Amino acid sequence: MRVFICHEGFRELFDISPHFTVGALKEMVKDSFLVTLSSDEQIRQYLELNYGGAALQDSWALCDIGIRSGSTIRCLIKSEARPKMHVFNTVTGETLPIVGNECLLHTSVAKLKTIVSVQSGLPVSTFWLSTAAGVQLYDCNWLKDYGIEMGTILCLKMWDGWLEFLQDCLRGNRFTVQKHLSEEKPVLRFQLQVALYIAASSGHLDLASWLLERGASAEEPVGVHPYRQWCQQTAHPDTRR
Repeated sequence: MRVFICHEGFRELFDISPHFTVGALKEMVKDSFLVTLSSDEQIRQYLELNYGGAALQDSWALCDIGIRSGSTIRCLIKSEARPKMHVFNTVTGETLPIVGNECLLHTSVAKLKTIVSVQSGLPVSTFWLSTAAGVQLYDCNWLKDYGIEMGTILCLKMWDGWLEFLQDCLRGNRFTVQKHLSEEKPVLRFQLQVALYIAASSGHLDLASWLLERGASAEEPVGVHPYRQWCQQTAHPDTRR
């Protein structure tokens, strides 16, 4: 089949197989338009093929995503900042890229936890950060106090007994979340607020509705565990939001 590729004001015709992958088409586009992608320690450039307003993934076959003969595909050169560090999320098994400038390495642990909370969807009071050697990072300290440098991989860890509860909250299944709820009212209250935060962040409307019926409040902050013993320092400011 024949498709048109538009790049920087030029429009060129390509004869390809319908079973071509996006990745294979990218290689043809690079050679045809003589695309050069720069890469350094700060910025990475990459090629993006866009069809119908959506970015196409390299592994997709053209025939599987509705591209037919005569279709027009846009070719764009995109840039992204390279991560300064990564955080391995032990709850999901994912590695979160932390992007920023050099100033990020001179920020506080509390600020980094805020960034990680936004990316992971977990409240700051449900996890702590550690180095690869297992050294816990306290909110009141600075990253430079632990000798953290560019490229460092930190770990997101949760408190004992909370792994399955947080995983079930992220999945949004109220029946499995219910199994983990405590019979102690102070702990139960905290769990409901944590689950509501995650449900709202992940878009689990059924779970959120059920939690509100159980007494969780969207107007109250998550707060900290009522029996907190792991840190005697002042609570993270985000726990009051």
